Amino acid sequence: MMDLNMRLQVSASKAQVKAIDLELGKMEAQQSLEHLGIIQLFLPDTFRSEYDSVQALLRFKRIGFKANMTHHFVKERMQNQTTPGQKDDMFACCDVLDKLTWVASTCDQFINNIQTCNLESFRRLGGES
Repeated sequence: MMDLNMRLQVSASKAQVKAIDLELGKMEAQQSLEHLGIIQLFLPDTFRSEYDSVQALLRFKRIGFKANMTHHFVKERMQNQTTPGQKDDMFACCDVLDKLTWVASTCDQFINNIQTCNLESFRRLGGES
């Protein structure tokens, strides 16, 4: 009983540490947004022509990150599945993992192309001619 109580306390402590880390991350993100807002006031108008291109790059990075993170969680859940005989679930999980890998790889290709293209191509990405 004491062992179970100790595990419960450790689990509660870990949850509290994760909650604190999450709140600190939110605070850092908020400060970064405020910092960016201040910096944007001092950028020349020419930056506005690259704004959509920058947003596209960041969006591909977010989608790729989320695909990789979801892949990790689905794979972990699939490996921890203890009920044998659920082949349909396993095939569905493998299909999801395959599609998530494809999404992450496609995002990586876009990111690589955007980061290595010349300035003129980068500007055209955002819709400027």
